[in-house]
Amino acid sequence: MSEIKQNSYHDGKVKSLGFTTINGRKATLGVVLPGKFDFGIASAPEEIVVIHNKLTINGKEYRAIMTCQINVNDPIVFEAAEPAAYICYYE
Repeated sequence: MSEIKQNSYHDGKVKSLGFTTINGRKATLGVVLPGKFDFGIASAPEEIVVIHNKLTINGKEYRAIMTCQINVNDPIVFEAAEPAAYICYYE
């Protein structure tokens, strides 16, 4: 069984719980409050699935159950007009 890791970013306006899935994939389940949040440059590929409301990720809007693919060296910038949630799978 893996541990759950708590993460807080941007003065607590983005929070996530990190875990390892049953098939060994790393993931975070997160909540984003309204605002614009820069997470820097991706060091590994990421797959972000919006699961509640909508998020603009790197300038493109994603609604619930839409997936955003992030490549290595891509920026990661979230914008939310209202609270949103996501799950992110990464290496």
